[in-house]
Amino acid sequence: MRLVLLFALLALIAGCEPQQKPVPAPASTGASIEAQSAAAEQLSDQLWQIAAQSIDNSNLQCAQLSQAVQQLLRATDEKNLHATQQAWLALHGSVIENATAFSLATVSPDLFAPLAGQINRIDSQPIAPGFIDAVAGYPYSGLVHDFSTPINRATLTDQHQLTDDSEALLGLHVLEFLLFGENGERQAEDFIATEQGTDSLSPQQRPQNRRRDLLALTSKILCDDLEALTNLWRSKHSSISSAYYQLPPLGRLMLWREAMAAAVNTLAQNECVFAADLCQNPQNLLSGLEGLLASTRQFDASLSMSDEQLYAIIKDQLAEVAQNKLPDTAILLDFIAQTPEQTPPSDSKSPQ
Repeated sequence: MRLVLLFALLALIAGCEPQQKPVPAPASTGASIEAQSAAAEQLSDQLWQIAAQSIDNSNLQCAQLSQAVQQLLRATDEKNLHATQQAWLALHGSVIENATAFSLATVSPDLFAPLAGQINRIDSQPIAPGFIDAVAGYPYSGLVHDFSTPINRATLTDQHQLTDDSEALLGLHVLEFLLFGENGERQAEDFIATEQGTDSLSPQQRPQNRRRDLLALTSKILCDDLEALTNLWRSKHSSISSAYYQLPPLGRLMLWREAMAAAVNTLAQNECVFAADLCQNPQNLLSGLEGLLASTRQFDASLSMSDEQLYAIIKDQLAEVAQNKLPDTAILLDFIAQTPEQTPPSDSKSPQ
């Protein structure tokens, strides 16, 4: 990048001076630019692959959550409910580590519309809990108590965010509400199966049974959606990957820098409304940033999306968070902004 800026400055100075006989550029100049372009290609691909590995980890965590849900439904007690809640927290933490990758859809919504669509199914928030199940003052609200509506994949997919973005029936935070309850006081008895009906309800219509069905199906769909995202991310011919690789390498690096800033800006958001203080959002997000930055340190600082100072700041912020202190968003954004923007060629589609 320093070379690019130097040539731009020389061109500007030359334009203000009398015409002189052209002087051939040193032979090494073309080679240097070519080497920089090759390094940018390598780095931008490496960042994409690191994000793929992080999403893979979310898949593994989702599989563990699915197993915990099945165990809870087989043996419904407080011990298994707690284990399932812990599995949800682990999955949520791994998804938060993908915040920078997911923020690509934030900084370039047109280019990454398919990614935004997947995120809306995986991590939709905020949600309206009364659209799902009973809440204070409305003991018969939500799909759980809407006995006329079957709980199946078609229903959840079709009704998800149908009339409002908060009316979610898919994703992490629907599961959070089901597992933790409105005030973090969910009890195992809410999931105990019953084979007895009432004068007005069949066994299948009893809220406990419908809640069980919704929990099982929502967790299954979430794992399916994460697996689908992994496949889209790893295939260079998919709508998500092709959008990324159609950009020039320096344009991809600029996009990562913008996504990093967007992710840092979410540090103060309350990701877990129902799990209360059990989530470790800043620590998970900073760990994800650390993983991306660690991979870039062998590259030239003028090209890389990071430098040693920024990496050190992230490490310091992780240490602060470990002591239950809030991260300093301002200092992170300041160091992120210090890297000069890399502008892709005008004949390519730029990030929005």
